[in-house]
Order: sequence, then structure tokens, then C-alpha cells
Amino acid sequence: MMSVTRNAFLSLFAIVRVQANVNSFLGFASHETPMEDARRSLESLDANHDHHVSREEVKAFAKSMGEFGTDADKQFSDLDANSDGELDVYEISNALTQETQTAKEVSTQGPFMIVPKSAPGEFTVVPMGSVPGVKTELMSDDAQQTAAAESSAALLASDLAEAAKAASTAAALEREAAQLRSVVATEAKAFATGHGDPKERVEKFIKMEMEAQEKEEQAAAARARYTALRRQSRDLMTVTKSLLSED
Repeated sequence: MMSVTRNAFLSLFAIVRVQANVNSFLGFASHETPMEDARRSLESLDANHDHHVSREEVKAFAKSMGEFGTDADKQFSDLDANSDGELDVYEISNALTQETQTAKEVSTQGPFMIVPKSAPGEFTVVPMGSVPGVKTELMSDDAQQTAAAESSAALLASDLAEAAKAASTAAALEREAAQLRSVVATEAKAFATGHGDPKERVEKFIKMEMEAQEKEEQAAAARARYTALRRQSRDLMTVTKSLLSED
């Protein structure tokens, strides 16, 4: 059983897992290598554009998705092969290669069904007839094609809705960050001529600067989530169109 998760760092790999799950079962060839997928994943998370993904960037991305547990830390450590505190494109590529191999192994299980999970955008691909309480029978190729197209279309609709929410959140955070940054800039100019206790003024300025930085990080993480969802939606749209165009 494989699933697309929205949990901490690995949620960034949703696009890869969708491609691996659906393409393997339907016999479609992958259009990108794990290294190319890794570069796209890194670009989505790399908020400061230093070509590496830090633990803090992972946490910010996880937080933007509503994940506040310890899973992000654990998954980061699992992927950080050389334990240098950063993920490079090769470490990410290794993880994606393992996901692709797992998808190929599961593809030998035969007829499948895509089962939605409780959270929006989450699904599991399972062998036909393996879900308790769901009566199924061996489907014809045409029936499987139709079922797969319907499942893919449903996932696409869910992802587009999630992407719209992420875009709205990112825009709001970016506005808040810009407002805070404007206030910080004004305070910086007035700092030299201000009155009152110098220590209190310094503490106030530092606090405002930290708030502005935090809001900017949240905005970057929300924008990364939107970008990842849009990429996943485009790939799902391609899969859906391919399924619907089959005779």
C-alpha cells in the first residue's frame, strides 16, 4: 500500500508519489528522472536560494501545512545522509529513487483502486478487493480506465481547491510581511532621533525585526506549498486527460 501524504517534509514529494503510483499502475512512462524531481522539490523548499534545504526551511514548510509535531524533524534526519544539517539535491534524489522503486514493486499486484483518505488531497492506492466492506470484482480494462480517470479527476479537483487556499494564505502573509517590513524601515530611520530609554527602544526594534522575519518565512513557506500543489495539479491534469483520451 502506498499513499500521498501531507505530513511534514515528505508532503513536498506529493507530486512524485502521485506520478509513481498512477504511472506505474497504468503503465505510463515517467517524464522526469528522480534527479529532476529532486531539483524541483529543492527549489520549492529553498526559501533563501542557497541550493540547500535547512531544517528550519523544512519546519516552516511543515508549519504552513498545519503540521506542528516532531515528524518533520525525524523525516529530515532520515533523509540527511551525511548528517550535515542540510539536504542537497543528491539526498533528495536518493529518497525519490526509493519511492519510485517501491511504486514499481507494488505495480505487480494487479488491478487496483484509489481510495480517498480523510484529509483533503490524501489517497491510497490499494489492490482491488483489499478494502474491508467494499465489494469489488475483477474489472475490464475499459472499466479500470474509467475508474482511474474518475479517481484522478477527483484528486485534481481536491488539489486545485487546496492550491487556491494556499495562494490566498500566501498573499495574505506577504501583505502582512510587507507592512511589518515597512514599519521596521520607518522605525530604523527614526531610531537615531527617537526619545526615551535607549534600551527599551533597542528591544522594541529587535522584536519588530524578528516579527517581520518570521512573517516573511511563513509567507515563503505558504508560497512553496502553493507552487508544489500547482505542479502536482498540472501532472494530475495530464494523467486525467491521457486516461480520458484512451479509446
